[in-house]
Amino acid sequence: MLYPSQRAQHQVKLQVLTPDLKKKLDDALIYAVIKDSRPFGDFKKDGFQHFLQVVLPGTNYKGPHRTTVRERMTSLYGLYRKALIEELSSVSDIALTTDSWASPRRAHYVCITAHYYDKEFGYISKVISFRRFIGRSFAVRIRQFIRLELKKLKIEKKICSITTDNGVSFMFLLFIIYS
Repeated sequence: MLYPSQRAQHQVKLQVLTPDLKKKLDDALIYAVIKDSRPFGDFKKDGFQHFLQVVLPGTNYKGPHRTTVRERMTSLYGLYRKALIEELSSVSDIALTTDSWASPRRAHYVCITAHYYDKEFGYISKVISFRRFIGRSFAVRIRQFIRLELKKLKIEKKICSITTDNGVSFMFLLFIIYS
């Protein structure tokens, strides 16, 4: 019980989160960004800050900054790529499918999917690369991109087929890659 004059002077001490709990909360929110394809800065918006205050009243938790999210996702991506390289190292034959499309603003997107057989899990299809291209010389740049991705993943000698959409640039690309 405080007198009205004391209430104005009294400040509620915020509960400080332990570093372990903060990391656990940050990891859960970063997982939400990945799983739901959310923008990195969603946690700083007023609605989400209100949600955090309702869920964690009396704390100073604001969620991870977008640069923290980007750094963690970069780290996770590196771990994923290493695991993918290791997984593909035991595969003898890989079939690829590539798809491309353009946004209304003329940004081009390319997705490469690997298809292979694993004795334990059967047939597996996995997106191994995805990229956005802006500007001209699309066919030349996509050729360079696919060559580089196959080399980075150490699978350039394991490709048994490539299936593409009907894009003329892909037909040109395949001729150049394997000629």
